[in-house]
Amino acid sequence: MFLKNLHYICRNYQKNMKKYLIILFSLLAAFTFTSCSDDEKDKEKDAVTEVDVFVSDEIGIMYDLLDTECTYPIVCMLVKEGDTGDWQKLPFDFIEGFTYKKGHSYTLRVSKTILANPPQDALNFTYKMKEIVKDEVVSEPDFLAVDINSEADIEYEERCPFAKYAVDSPVLIDKDGKIYASNGRIRPQFDNCRIYLDNVLDKNDPNWVMFNRVQYMALYAYVFSPLSDKISLVSVSGGGPMLKDIISESELDNIASKFAVGEELKFVVVLVNVNRKGLQRLEIVIRRC
Repeated sequence: MFLKNLHYICRNYQKNMKKYLIILFSLLAAFTFTSCSDDEKDKEKDAVTEVDVFVSDEIGIMYDLLDTECTYPIVCMLVKEGDTGDWQKLPFDFIEGFTYKKGHSYTLRVSKTILANPPQDALNFTYKMKEIVKDEVVSEPDFLAVDINSEADIEYEERCPFAKYAVDSPVLIDKDGKIYASNGRIRPQFDNCRIYLDNVLDKNDPNWVMFNRVQYMALYAYVFSPLSDKISLVSVSGGGPMLKDIISESELDNIASKFAVGEELKFVVVLVNVNRKGLQRLEIVIRRC
């Protein structure tokens, strides 16, 4: 009787073990499949294609993602893909390697990267310029008459000057007249080189929303040159002033050919809003490298 019961217990144990093993292997298989699926998902790659985009000579108005009530407009480019695409509002520096000039319309060949894992607070694609297919001047930028005699004559906007913008300085010039960023990266040459304004105001700053209102947006700049008593008022609406609006080509050539390495010139730029009220004073250094 004892042996019979023992045999019964062993047989049930074997059956149960088979069930447990089947369940265990099923769970392992499911886990392995899920892990593989996750791994495959993690291995998703960005998709890169080449497309033609059109950039309008007109500018638009866009709003920051944090500005949910669309209270504080930001000037931007109007861009579309192909003849049948819709115009899209993009920041002036969105197309890597491209410098926007107000009053120009463009056809560009760009490398478009669709991001597999885009940031939550940004677009799911990027553009990098391959070629300017067409650059047409539709209208020349309007420059306002200069009505000041010195930097002290500039009236500042209420609560300004305020540290909102920064520029990449110094601008480096080598003996051949080639232009470089402060980190040594080569820049577009004279006619197409823009000194970009970076909005360095922290988005956590309590003044961030206020200082993105129209009256705190830099649209023009007074330029004070160490080489002349003349005061220039130039457009910065394409993302910053053009280098050729800061210094002439002949003056740049003089730096390249006659300045010693490390010798530099310092230009004062006072950013102003649409009403020509001052926002911030910046210095742009041009240095022989």
